[in-house]
Amino acid sequence: MAAHSVTFEMPQSLIDLYRTGGNDLPVHNGNGRWVLPLPATYVIGRDGRIAFVHIEADYRERAEPTDVLMQLERLEADLTR
Repeated sequence: MAAHSVTFEMPQSLIDLYRTGGNDLPVHNGNGRWVLPLPATYVIGRDGRIAFVHIEADYRERAEPTDVLMQLERLEADLTR
């Protein structure tokens, strides 16, 4: 995840909140860091070309399923040409 920049370095305010809840994220992650993954959706063609990317820091904001399906349909159409 870190190699693709899809992680979120937690600010001190969130670290404090997690600590009060007994969550030791650095131990859980096994890397000593207060880092969470970002929600990400990729559509990648068989040729390795990235056809669609959606990355959003707000975990409540996800890719629209219709947008993802449209990209998949485009890739399928490209294969049949």
